Amino acid sequence: MNKSHPIESNYRPSHERGGCSTTELRWRGFKSQVENIALRLIHCKPDIHHLWAIVLWTIVAAIVRTMCTPHLLGRHSSCARYASMVSLIDSEAKGSMRDFVLVKLTDEEFDDFSARHPQGNFQQTSAMGRLRAAQGIDVEYLALKEGEKIVAAALFETHRSRFSTFAVIHDGPMCDYHDTEALTFFMDALKRHAKAKGASQLEITPESPYRLRDTNGASLPDDQNGAPDNKLIEQLEAIGFTHGGFTVGYTAVPRWRYLKDLTGITDEKSLLKSYDKRTQWSVKRAQSMGVHVRELSDDELGVFARIEQQTAERRSFEYRGEAYFHRFKEAFGSKAHFMVAEIHIDEYVADMTSKREALSAKVAALTAKNAEHPTTKTERQLGEETRNLAAAEKRLNEAAEFAKDGDVLPAAASLFVEHPREVIYLFSGSVEQYKPFYASALIQHDAMLHFCVEHGLSRYNFYGIDGVFDDPDDEGRGVLEFKQGFNSRGTSGRVRAAGQTGRLCHEAICAQAAVAVNGRSAQAIPEPRVTIRVTTSKKVRL
Repeated sequence: MNKSHPIESNYRPSHERGGCSTTELRWRGFKSQVENIALRLIHCKPDIHHLWAIVLWTIVAAIVRTMCTPHLLGRHSSCARYASMVSLIDSEAKGSMRDFVLVKLTDEEFDDFSARHPQGNFQQTSAMGRLRAAQGIDVEYLALKEGEKIVAAALFETHRSRFSTFAVIHDGPMCDYHDTEALTFFMDALKRHAKAKGASQLEITPESPYRLRDTNGASLPDDQNGAPDNKLIEQLEAIGFTHGGFTVGYTAVPRWRYLKDLTGITDEKSLLKSYDKRTQWSVKRAQSMGVHVRELSDDELGVFARIEQQTAERRSFEYRGEAYFHRFKEAFGSKAHFMVAEIHIDEYVADMTSKREALSAKVAALTAKNAEHPTTKTERQLGEETRNLAAAEKRLNEAAEFAKDGDVLPAAASLFVEHPREVIYLFSGSVEQYKPFYASALIQHDAMLHFCVEHGLSRYNFYGIDGVFDDPDDEGRGVLEFKQGFNSRGTSGRVRAAGQTGRLCHEAICAQAAVAVNGRSAQAIPEPRVTIRVTTSKKVRL
């Protein structure tokens, strides 16, 4: 197995002239000379030459800062890079030399880093790399090494079509966005790599949250990570990125995530108790109505696909097709769980028959009691139980109709993905006519119990919501309320102390970059979530 190998080390600037005016060539030549001096200073060790290096740097830094004045920043997108150099070399001049190198990792090395990194997620795994590769996407596992230690990594995708080539990093890179030196080197290296691959655009969506909110959308206190991470935005802007704005709504890579903390939950009883009352009732009701959850085999994924397609048509979202789910399972293997909740008609009929008989006996007793000695209380009880009996009769008649479709009826299906940090609820669908069986609630309960609680995993990721909390008519309201139901705090909206269960909303950042790719640069169109783009335009030249 090939180990990681270096692609480039330290800062190695590229200078592409292309078609430029005389003035632009002179400007580029001047920048090149200043950059060369600055880069030599980066490599300057704090030895006997340290004093002259500091003196020389003082002169160079003054020139760089002059080059990066506001009116020049508006004309020359690369000035932001020099601005970040000022911060970088200032620290180097003080003797804090760091040795970085960009390398490629093997599948195993990349997965090991993703499993241990606080931003690790299913998008940043070799399994996702295999899925992308099966779709014809060029996939690489790039990493930043400091000495012998991997400090950052990313699944780097290059998409090629008839009309364009662009690069993407979903939910990454995994890195410390507050480490200016490492971040600057890594981002610059990724940009150069995108350019070398012929990409006209680089888009990244970091998995670092902007702020954490409670279940009702209110910001948490600062000491509970509720303060906005403006420093992250500042760091990216200093490197040349443009913030894409804070948005709401559903996106392919969700900007808003809904999380449940399972810390302190050790069994099914405590898990069930962590839900609100309505959701507890829904789970128990599904269990009593003959609904069972099981995992689909590879050759049964058509069941999942049909339910997903029905839901997509009903709710107007994109259906990926059965072939995609087969590729997903092949790529993720045992880490992907396609689950189905099925109604066992015989059990349901037996349960409803038993309830009907019990209600029938109760109605007969109340009828006799009321005839012998009528009271307001007895009449009220009789009316209530009579309605319950009628409902039971109706359910039995419905069951007879359902039985015509088969003995076991798929009512809902969901895809869950395991990562060492969390379990992700990724896709789901349900059959509208079986909605009264509460199969969707039981699938969630089953997944949290068997994939998280039983394995000691405390983070359950409900994945995307649209970020709208105060509009009861919002199209995403039903999804939000469904996920909020798996929450014991009701409307109190506070995260509990460590050791108790909590629910968090994860809000991410949107940012974009304008940097040189193929010798040209332009701003990208804002998109949701932490989005950083590198875009080419034929109208703007460096």
